Amino acid sequence: MSFRQLNNAGRCINIGKYPSDKMGVNVWTESILERDLIHRLEYDPNVASYSTQAVRIFFELDGTRRHYTADVLCERRVGRPQIIEVKPKKKLSPWFLQVYRIITLICEREGFEFVVYTEFEIRIQPFLDNIKCLWKYARTPLYPSHQVLCYEFFSSRPEASLAQLVEFFVRRQVEKQVVLALLYHKILSIDLSVPLGADSLVRYQSSSTTSNEEASSC
Repeated sequence: MSFRQLNNAGRCINIGKYPSDKMGVNVWTESILERDLIHRLEYDPNVASYSTQAVRIFFELDGTRRHYTADVLCERRVGRPQIIEVKPKKKLSPWFLQVYRIITLICEREGFEFVVYTEFEIRIQPFLDNIKCLWKYARTPLYPSHQVLCYEFFSSRPEASLAQLVEFFVRRQVEKQVVLALLYHKILSIDLSVPLGADSLVRYQSSSTTSNEEASSC
């Protein structure tokens, strides 16, 4: 396993750092599309860990020894580890497709799943915008008392609007940010397949489970 040094020299890429709550470190990304994928991996409960630019694969094509560096290595709780390529649809040329077929066979032989994600798989809306919004509150401190409030509020109702829940917390001197953090960490569930708003319906989950909306995660 080898690592690639990220830099802007000679290439038009957007290098950035993603402050990962799941990994506890800054994760380097090379494009906005790659950063969008990281948002999804960060939120997906089936993703145990991930890293970028972590695997280099050597292969031969047209009589020449070449190498491929994966965009993301993803370890899943259920399923094979994935080697992920992030590529805009318009850049999937016949040459790249040929390379990816070779890479797929190598990965399968080594026990990995090779997948290519384009903007059509990554930027599913409004799911992506919703998790980006909630991600802002991922590091908001949560305490057992906050779950006690959830239990108290939902003990007499199966669901309520986001506005009603926020009002309940604020009346008890707890900021709105805590409610959004509870949503991000799946202590509270909400339908992310529609835009978030004051009327969005919220349910309380006694344990973190995957909602129907998360089934679309990468």
